[in-house]
Amino acid sequence: MLKTRLLHVYIEPLENGRFFLYCENDSGFDVGPDDWKGQLFLWHEASFYGTTLQSKELGTRKGIEVNSWDLLLLFADESFSGMIDWHWDELGQKCLAVAPIMYDSIQEGKWIPRFEDMAENGLSFQVPDELWDNFPDEFWQEDIGEESAEEFVSDWYQRSVRQSLSAGSSDQIFTRLKNSRTARSLRKSFMLILMKKSGANGSG
Repeated sequence: MLKTRLLHVYIEPLENGRFFLYCENDSGFDVGPDDWKGQLFLWHEASFYGTTLQSKELGTRKGIEVNSWDLLLLFADESFSGMIDWHWDELGQKCLAVAPIMYDSIQEGKWIPRFEDMAENGLSFQVPDELWDNFPDEFWQEDIGEESAEEFVSDWYQRSVRQSLSAGSSDQIFTRLKNSRTARSLRKSFMLILMKKSGANGSG
């Protein structure tokens, strides 16, 4: 049972775009995830309000693990209980700041695949300029672990788009995408690729 109204939340990036979340009380003692995950994910539909999240361990810490899309939904919707005074670490504060803009851009279909890089780097997406433009250069140059905030957010965005397309929200996204600027850009990009390939084959 949770016996505090203030929790410090820490986010540790893991491999493959996953994140480990754990909490401490105001005295610096660990608080088990069973005591706080229901409050943190109170309105988080994707995890059935935290009920599907299993306790994990990272070293001596006990917490929970989420993917990029679930983390984005948590911050974009501010799915956490207002009864708790949540204190976020530096990464959490960054996520809280950029998540609403990231989420809106994905839901509105503003992501555009980079077809020119697909052969070398696999499928990736162009981060909308509005995300970069909403914050000063100093914000993006700050370090988050071993990378800059710009590098972290770019990777978080890529993984969130891919995971959102594989999640139940994909139908809604594609409905909004139909006849949008992104859809027109996709068709134009496909045509350019086909023209380049046709030209290359003709020149051989």
